[in-house]
Amino acid sequence: MGSVEKYRFNSKENEIKEENYIKIDNTILSADTVAKMIKAKFEL
Repeated sequence: MGSVEKYRFNSKENEIKEENYIKIDNTILSADTVAKMIKAKFEL
């Protein structure tokens, strides 16, 4: 059994209720864009 069959790589919608959490679909985003989103969200 491979990792794709054994593990779930994506959280379900509204599954994580933590305050310090951000879900980002970075499929079409650059690393720089994602980093800026994280910095903004967590005021870094």
